[in-house]
Amino acid sequence: MFSPFTPMTTESPTTPSPTTVMRYVRLFDTDPSSAVPDRALARLFAQYPGNTTQEEVLLKVAALNSLYYTSIFGVVAVAQHIVSLGVDALIAEGSPHVVEQIAVVELSRRRRRNYSFATKYCSWHAPSHYPIYDSLVERLLWGYQNAVGFHDFKRQDLQHYETFRAVIDAFRSHFGLGQFTYKELDKFLWKYAREVFVDRGRPDMPAG
Repeated sequence: MFSPFTPMTTESPTTPSPTTVMRYVRLFDTDPSSAVPDRALARLFAQYPGNTTQEEVLLKVAALNSLYYTSIFGVVAVAQHIVSLGVDALIAEGSPHVVEQIAVVELSRRRRRNYSFATKYCSWHAPSHYPIYDSLVERLLWGYQNAVGFHDFKRQDLQHYETFRAVIDAFRSHFGLGQFTYKELDKFLWKYAREVFVDRGRPDMPAG
């Protein structure tokens, strides 16, 4: 095993093997703090799959913001913004550009970019097309990049969604994780990153 983090410590690091990924997916799915919100969101997004009715979009935005801690200010304005975009066809086809369209919104005459929220919103509509960006996931991917150089990218490139998705694909290929869906990789990356950076309180890398 190797550590994707520097400096090296005596901790036993996690190599992203299929066995390890499955272990963290199971941990995610059996932990009520993660599994119950996910089941609730799955039911909500299944009940309201479209994005043309403001009330329905508002329910999804508010629930996702609350349960995934996405720090959205002005959920009503964000819901109005999404409805105005007419994003259903773009999300269905897996367009990476729709992420940025949803992310950038003007609130109180100030431009705000809700990038993480937008990836999560798209993922809940089309999980086979949209892996989820999260600041903890960014830190973890960059740690693995520093350790093994699994793809050609700079850390700031992860803020560009098309590149972020390519990096996830490269991560999956490099470590032989082709059997896992984006949703399963989301669970592994977030659960392990949280364990390392939050639960263990590792100071190795700056906050994302």
